[in-house]
Amino acid sequence: MLLEGEALWLSRLSKGDNKVYEELYSNYFFPLSSFAVKYLENNEAAEEVVQDIFFEFWLKNPSFDNVVALKTYFYRSVRNRCLDVLKHNKVEEKYLKEQSLKEQSDFFLHAILEEEVYLSLREAIDELPETMREVYNLTLLGYDNSTIADTLKITLDAVKSYKKRGKALLKTRLKNLFYLMFLFF
Repeated sequence: MLLEGEALWLSRLSKGDNKVYEELYSNYFFPLSSFAVKYLENNEAAEEVVQDIFFEFWLKNPSFDNVVALKTYFYRSVRNRCLDVLKHNKVEEKYLKEQSLKEQSDFFLHAILEEEVYLSLREAIDELPETMREVYNLTLLGYDNSTIADTLKITLDAVKSYKKRGKALLKTRLKNLFYLMFLFF
């Protein structure tokens, strides 16, 4: 049998009485959070679930015939939301694991490719005529054209000319390498 005070309380709740809602929140937040922790094993996540359920309850403002039905609504809602969170976490964890494996694999392939490109470039530079090779080696070390000219005791125009002719030779020798790079990038 429904108690008269209980019926009045439920009626006020269904009419959107904020005081009754606050009373409901203060009476059930902790027990529902403790219930959610048993599923989620995380206090913050459990409290967030319970807050979401209360917020949805406030928005929907459903009515109930008795307090038992109200409690059942809250406990089922919390349980279902916890199960949703756990499913989402599993999906997210699986995705992150797959991404991590993919990134490791991509990193490995890129590292190999980068090393192969560098070795091929070094081999191609080593095959250049001596002065041109020295210009490119100094360029790879970060020297500017005027420093290269001073170091090799050649003119600035000669440095530019060696770079231009060397670039054409390297482009021809490394042609297949450029196609390979486009496959991976």
